[in-house]
Amino acid sequence: MAFATLLCCAFLFGVSASATIKTQEELDQVPFVLLSDWIDAKLAAKQGNPAKRQISGDDDDELPTEPTIIYQTYRTCNYILLLAIDFTATEEGSYVFEGGNMSYSFYNTSDPPASPNYTVVQQDPIGFPPYPTFVTEWSGEHPPCTNLTILVNLTNADGTLTRNASFIRSTACPCKDGDMKGDPHITTLDGFRYNINGPCDYTLLQDCIHTPPKWKIIVTNGQAIASSGRRRLECARLVMNTSDVELFQNGDVKVNGVSVSSVKSLFVMVNGLMNVVTETPDKKGKVVIPYDDTFFLAVEEHYQLKLGLKDDYYKGKTCGLLGNNNGDRKDDLYIKGQRNTNVTAFTEYWKVPNSCRVEKLKI
Repeated sequence: MAFATLLCCAFLFGVSASATIKTQEELDQVPFVLLSDWIDAKLAAKQGNPAKRQISGDDDDELPTEPTIIYQTYRTCNYILLLAIDFTATEEGSYVFEGGNMSYSFYNTSDPPASPNYTVVQQDPIGFPPYPTFVTEWSGEHPPCTNLTILVNLTNADGTLTRNASFIRSTACPCKDGDMKGDPHITTLDGFRYNINGPCDYTLLQDCIHTPPKWKIIVTNGQAIASSGRRRLECARLVMNTSDVELFQNGDVKVNGVSVSSVKSLFVMVNGLMNVVTETPDKKGKVVIPYDDTFFLAVEEHYQLKLGLKDDYYKGKTCGLLGNNNGDRKDDLYIKGQRNTNVTAFTEYWKVPNSCRVEKLKI
């Protein structure tokens, strides 16, 4: 079984047939493990280099041999979401929390409440079959770098077995924000503002430390409005090698060209890494967050696009319409490191070839 890609959690995690849960006492011993910690532990043991985040090889001894509950948080600068995946097999061949529910509570670690408020969610209809998956709502709005205590209680379908856990995770930080809104106005990651009104697709931002880039975000301007001649954001597309996620202004979401808009929450595999596509915290748009939390991308109502980037991870290592993220807004329009102050020349450089449209004005 290859680990070169996390094609599905079924290929990433496994529970041996002999390791089954029968009693509450056995369930109390099942660990909650953060997905990234689990991967890093395997890498440290196998390769001695957890930073690579890749496991290769075809030997089955890489699979877990004991029941485990995996959790993963998805974070923006101000919000956090958690999912839990049940890998606790029973003798009947099912899973302990299949058909059950999860209650959870988020609170600021530095200001704990006298009595936490819990929210209950049922098993997610999508998740990672056959493993039961549970997903929280977004918690926020919190400042960046806020430590949050997360309480989680999983309960089986008939209410006879439970597994409780608590841990601390923070909102993403340090953070840099960029956006594209209106008709359209752009604010770079370093805070420089300008307008763009071409009838084309443009590279909003991309990884500029790898060739080819590991990821890039392409935006599409819509038709010009007759009354003003101005355009507005129509679509943002996250491209990672051969996989992509498209977020449309009308609320549609496509994964590799297939619409998934009818699904409230959807977890997709892009480039062998786990990603989340779900509603924004205010339910006014859609957001996609890569597995490693390096950035998040959201398209919201009123023609708004927001992007948050972990400043320490890609500081000075991005390029595109949102600039190079080096802390100096004065060089955001530079082209290949060469001095430039002309907005037209800059946007022309980041135009996607053969993407411009000849069109009539939109009434």
